Amino acid sequence: MKFIKAAEQAGKPFYVNLWLDDVHSPFFPAAELRGNESKKDRYHGVLLEMDSQLAPLFDYIRNNESLRENTLLVLLSDNGPESGASSPLPFRGGKGTLYEGGTRSPLIVWGNGIVAADKRGSRNTASVFQSIDLVRSLLRIAGVEVSDEMIFDGEDFSEVLLGKAFTVSHFYLVHSQRFVHQLIPTRPFRQLEWTLTLTF
Repeated sequence: MKFIKAAEQAGKPFYVNLWLDDVHSPFFPAAELRGNESKKDRYHGVLLEMDSQLAPLFDYIRNNESLRENTLLVLLSDNGPESGASSPLPFRGGKGTLYEGGTRSPLIVWGNGIVAADKRGSRNTASVFQSIDLVRSLLRIAGVEVSDEMIFDGEDFSEVLLGKAFTVSHFYLVHSQRFVHQLIPTRPFRQLEWTLTLTF
């Protein structure tokens, strides 16, 4: 918050990247949020704590007229839910697997004065992209000029994040050696709505 307020007072733009570790196991929420101490209840407890940690930031931006109309908030996870903590249904797999339940995760974008007015509060279930696409997309949204010498692996999905398009990524290859000796996919290829998973 101090960093944001300092940038605001100096009339400068800012970028903040928050990595919230609480939602990674083992889960240790406050005692009153642990429920029956099951993995699921403890996970629910750290989610509630995460909400309370983010609330001051969100409230500050929403209640500040200049920031409210000129700030983009992006929330996302890096993988599907851990077994026993939550469920990826209707998808198969979960955290640590390359099935849909392990690689699909929500992405929430909020920008009162940036996201298309008719798309605020809506859901986009057609577009598929990865975290590597965020760099190019956010640079474009922020109006940052990038040297032609810089090469990015991801694609520009700025129009998707702003609710102006429903683009689907052309092709993705994901590689994992994590479970190379187990009979689960280690290399999924994704194109449009199709996913080919291979084990070798």
